[in-house]
Amino acid sequence: MIVRRSKSAVKFNPILYGILVFFAFLQFFVFDDLTWAVITLNLALVFDPFNPQQAWGDRAKWQRLWLIVHVSAGIGLLIFLA
Repeated sequence: MIVRRSKSAVKFNPILYGILVFFAFLQFFVFDDLTWAVITLNLALVFDPFNPQQAWGDRAKWQRLWLIVHVSAGIGLLIFLA
């Protein structure tokens, strides 16, 4: 099943991604709530900050590296909480 996103969703994805990452850091550093910070950080990946219509192999290496580091950090923090 192929899901197509509208152009307006592509414009708002980086904004929503940035907002969720900001809230994750805010929850961690200001409110000292590691559990919700990890949940929010992992939830931010729902909003692909780059072009979601672009195939994985067609993305720039720095974009792939960014997403891999983000996923790795999220999984690592989830394991740390367990």
